[in-house]
Amino acid sequence: MTNDAIDRPPEKGLLQRRSVFLSASVPSPARAEKYSRVPDAQVEIEDAVVNLARAVFAEGGRLVFGGHPSISPLVAMVAAEYRAVPAWSAGDGLAPRVLIHQLDVFKQKGEIPDATTLMERLGQAKVQWHQTDPIEAAQKPRPGEPPYPASMERMRRGMIEDSTLAAMICIGGMEGVERESELFLDLQRGKPVHLMTRSGGATALLVERYRMRTNVRATDQEVLDAMRETVVPRYTPYAAIMQRIVRQLRG
Repeated sequence: MTNDAIDRPPEKGLLQRRSVFLSASVPSPARAEKYSRVPDAQVEIEDAVVNLARAVFAEGGRLVFGGHPSISPLVAMVAAEYRAVPAWSAGDGLAPRVLIHQLDVFKQKGEIPDATTLMERLGQAKVQWHQTDPIEAAQKPRPGEPPYPASMERMRRGMIEDSTLAAMICIGGMEGVERESELFLDLQRGKPVHLMTRSGGATALLVERYRMRTNVRATDQEVLDAMRETVVPRYTPYAAIMQRIVRQLRG
């Protein structure tokens, strides 16, 4: 990303008053064999998330996602690279660059990543807290299963109903990415879903599931296929991929 892009005022960006929904996590081999990790999965996923955040912030956009300990620190690192200014001015105040949705049970248990707390304190992020069902909160999560399923479902619906969302980006992940992609396609009909298939996890499985959907694309593979006409890339060019997505969202 050029210095010009970093210094561009938010009101001049391509994503003014628009948000990008990120669904991502590093798959855990202990959770489910079907979400097997690709070689260097963590490196692939971190590179994709970091370059997405840079592309969105540079164009005055906002990144929206459900708080996750493998993702929040990456976004915090990128947010610190940019001026301490909001994504845009809203009628009720200033919209931060990052909007994190989180169940309040994690706050009550002291399980919120330090990066999330720091971003909020510095004004770079807003945390939208969602109430956890008291019965679920009192139960111990079962090993190998996502915690607080009913509460998480309500949070995801509220998160994805955001009218500023312009697109969804899927990176790695497990059950959460699968469910959030379903909700996005239902609640944000017609808006693009970009799959980073080389990140593995649930994202790699969605290609076949949504192959008949014209608004779901394996964008990383499209870029790589185009590049191979002139050069064989030795790595996934996430910076170019994410900037291409942002340019397509203009307007």
